[in-house]
Amino acid sequence: MAGGDGDRTPRDDLDHLSRSPHRARVIQLFAQDDRTRRELHEETDIPQPTLGRILGSFQDRGWLMRDSETYSLTVRGELVASGFADLLEIIETVQRLPSDGHFEPIFDLGFDPEWLAHVDVADSDSEIDWYGHLRDVHDSVGTVENVREIAPSLLPGMPKLLVEQLRTNEFSIESIFFRESFEAYVADPENRSIVADMLRTGNARVHLTNESIRYYIARHGDRAVFDIPSDGGGSVVRFTTDQQAVVHWVDATVDEFRDRADTVTVEDLTE
Repeated sequence: MAGGDGDRTPRDDLDHLSRSPHRARVIQLFAQDDRTRRELHEETDIPQPTLGRILGSFQDRGWLMRDSETYSLTVRGELVASGFADLLEIIETVQRLPSDGHFEPIFDLGFDPEWLAHVDVADSDSEIDWYGHLRDVHDSVGTVENVREIAPSLLPGMPKLLVEQLRTNEFSIESIFFRESFEAYVADPENRSIVADMLRTGNARVHLTNESIRYYIARHGDRAVFDIPSDGGGSVVRFTTDQQAVVHWVDATVDEFRDRADTVTVEDLTE
């Protein structure tokens, strides 16, 4: 290998890919399948001399191997191609985020920024709606069996809509709410009674935290959902993903909050 790995830094190899659209295109094509030099030329219109230099540099780095006329990625090359694809996806996602997005709270909770490569981002220009996530819970009834969430508040009327479904034993929900907003909600006797009815089904659990919550984190079945506000509070960004690492992180985060929270009982609401 020309020069040896010890003569190059990781940034050298990243620069080698990122500074040339042709190199980036070629590594992306090899990530899909093996190819001959002729096939690469037909797919990309990259001049043959340029292709020759690209293939040679990839071989020098140990990213490509050649069998007769066919080139394929080595294990090293597969790692580089995968990592480069993830980096491009992360950058694409970041470019879609508002510059004033208030993302620090979820990063502080352990959200790995690399997971941004695997999330879908909803329209970030919509007016903030802290009840949108709870409407999603209602929409999830009948399509998922379980919802776990950390939320700033309850949606007026939502517990009443959920009671009947909870009684069927086909749906369960575990919620962690900001104590102040929950207590304001159940100060209304009717709301208090309905939340008690939810708990009586045995399929709803409610926990209260004193930690102020300005985001929504949830698992709806096998899907993770996040609502993140802008710093100015005027818009919200929604992430959704079914990547298992993120879904497991949501479950672990809910568990951590629950362990620090107080559980609400029927007796608490009927005393």
